[in-house]
Amino acid sequence: MCHCDSACGWWADRAARPRTSRIELRARRWPLNRLEWLRACACTPDGASGGTSDAGSGSVLAIGLVAGMVSLLGLVLPFSLAIAARHTVTAAADAAALAAADTIVQIPMAHGIDSLNVDVAYLWLSDPDHTVHGAGIGSAIGDSSITAADREFGRMLRGLQARGLTDKVDVIVVSDHGFSSHAGRDAPIASVLAAFRDRVTVAGGAIYVRRGGDSTRAAVVRALQSAPSVGAIFTRSAPGGTAAGTGLEPGTLSFASIGWNHARAGDVLFSANWSHAVNSAGFRGRTEQAGTAGHGTTSPYDINATLIAAGPHIRRASRSNVPSSNADIAPTVLHLLGVPVPAAMPARVLHELLHTGPAPSAVLVKRESVTAAVAADRSDHGYSVTLYRSRVGAAVYVDSTVTTRPASTAAKRR
Repeated sequence: MCHCDSACGWWADRAARPRTSRIELRARRWPLNRLEWLRACACTPDGASGGTSDAGSGSVLAIGLVAGMVSLLGLVLPFSLAIAARHTVTAAADAAALAAADTIVQIPMAHGIDSLNVDVAYLWLSDPDHTVHGAGIGSAIGDSSITAADREFGRMLRGLQARGLTDKVDVIVVSDHGFSSHAGRDAPIASVLAAFRDRVTVAGGAIYVRRGGDSTRAAVVRALQSAPSVGAIFTRSAPGGTAAGTGLEPGTLSFASIGWNHARAGDVLFSANWSHAVNSAGFRGRTEQAGTAGHGTTSPYDINATLIAAGPHIRRASRSNVPSSNADIAPTVLHLLGVPVPAAMPARVLHELLHTGPAPSAVLVKRESVTAAVAADRSDHGYSVTLYRSRVGAAVYVDSTVTTRPASTAAKRR
């Protein structure tokens, strides 16, 4: 899989080449809590991990650029040994991202394909993400970073072609998010939350109440609803409101409505507001955040990402409007490898992507919306937020949210 901030991956018949390695191997525990999908990939054909023989075992290669270092991590079965191969090189600085991209592509071709004979390879390119965060969408250097990533991806494809693997390997290219220009300010949000600094802890858009309990949570929500720079607001589900998607506080959506209802969730979650405003380079999408550009809101410009696939199992010359998520990649890869998808994996196989599956036009997509609102009082504005979602079978996808602040009658007369 290829990731720019993207990833490229490929998988092939493990019997096609002998399994050898010229990289030093050493035993260590694999951080499966961070790369949980590797657990499912790294198992025998009947789905059972472990074993004392290499028969039926699989391997995964993950390559990424982290803190200026290019790291190659290989996982080789038997699973019980938790064998990992590591090969690290120092990336050049600054032009760094371009030089590193060159190195990152060399590693999987030289080691993952020619030496380790991996079943799944994951390639992560941190640019253009890092560059565009600083320089902006449509900037000259941002466009150059996209060109560089595209060039290296093309070199990888040519490498597969030169090895006669084009008809044996499926390639999926994804980005993990979209991008928006930023308003360059977050003071309005910061000033709203400053009044609660002794009662809450703020971690990004998550707010944890430390003092004051329910009354503090209610006051925080009311303050956020009054701030135009704040968009969607979420709290835990109201009693009996899980199915409806409304939150515990009036005018909020529920954590469950976006799949955020886990044990470590805060008391309040909020997203910066967004608009269709156009930046200086002609690109739409702006969020009320500090900095130049980025992501992480419920804007459709942040949520919508790229997915491109090609290979012997992939439907040819087809465009799909069926919603999907990066979480769907893992079960789809497992399906291609003939490995049972664990029931606990909360995602679906993208059958419409495969030539054996239904055409995208034949897949039933249900569109739905959830609205939470508080009415304006005599002197202030109200607050309303609508969550738009799509369903494909049991899978639910968040499309976007839209926030409005209707003025009260008194406010309109002013």
